[in-house]
Amino acid sequence: MRVSEISKNKVKIVLTDTEVLCCFTSYEKLFSMTDRTKNTIKALLRDIIEERCDPLSCKKVSAEIHAGKNLGCIIIVTVKKDRKTKNSYIFEFSDSESLIAGATYLYRKSRRKKHSASLYKMPDCYRLIISSNAPPESFGGMKEFCRNILNGNVHGEYTKEYGKAILTDNAVSGIAKAFIKGS
Repeated sequence: MRVSEISKNKVKIVLTDTEVLCCFTSYEKLFSMTDRTKNTIKALLRDIIEERCDPLSCKKVSAEIHAGKNLGCIIIVTVKKDRKTKNSYIFEFSDSESLIAGATYLYRKSRRKKHSASLYKMPDCYRLIISSNAPPESFGGMKEFCRNILNGNVHGEYTKEYGKAILTDNAVSGIAKAFIKGS
């Protein structure tokens, strides 16, 4: 078996005639695409896919199989990454005033964008967790209100486990509606 990279998300696998017969016992079984054949192909591809892709970000894998009797087989594997993975941004506020100012700023700035947001009370601060596809630069203005901005799912899970939940759904709009007239 020979493996070569075509592009960043495509790999070409070449099986000789002997390798096809060893794996599938005949070309007819390869062409039949039964569940057993599919499982054999998955087993062949598993290591190659895991080597090139993080399992959390890869959602779809497709394979094109081109085979000719007594000629071997070429398998083109395309790995499609999930582009909808959301990042967690954790904004720490030292007091309720800065929390309200930051939340209203964020609400006014991104009314059209929907962010999943939740608010937690920690022993020494408030933490606003936002899950978003947006790049970190889009939250740059929040530095004015926050004492710390954390990035990553680990901090978010820690906050959810050890913090006291105040608002668990639409926290930004909930705070804004409470403190902005006419919202």
